[in-house]
Amino acid sequence: MLARNAMTMSPAIATPETSISAVASLMREWDAGIIPIVDGRDSMVLVGVITDRDIVTRCIADNHMAVCDAGMHMSRDHLVTVLPETPLDGCVSLMKEAQVRRLPVVEPNGRLVGMVSLADVVRKLRHTDPHRVVELISEVSQPAGVHT
Repeated sequence: MLARNAMTMSPAIATPETSISAVASLMREWDAGIIPIVDGRDSMVLVGVITDRDIVTRCIADNHMAVCDAGMHMSRDHLVTVLPETPLDGCVSLMKEAQVRRLPVVEPNGRLVGMVSLADVVRKLRHTDPHRVVELISEVSQPAGVHT
């Protein structure tokens, strides 16, 4: 099974200029903890991601809500992404290694085409490989630097 078979297609997106309050509204509307940031809605090239944690720790905690946009607080370095052709096992390995619960799915040119989440993987693997599901959840849920 490939990432393309498990991913959420056409996820909610924002640009670096999108206000933090608009990003938070997208998160609420889409029931998402992460919003991919693209350079433009036409090109859809992934330039970063912003999580609910980023908003709390980088924006609200520093009291900048009125002046914040997504570009100020998004993660842009060391983005962990997969291709649509990445085997689901590869997605699982990356999630465990990077201790992330969601991976942007991009084409070779960087164009965002979807998101694959821990929940997507669980739905796809729960019947065929329940041991792998338990292992993945355990590994991804460990605090940084802790390995089982």
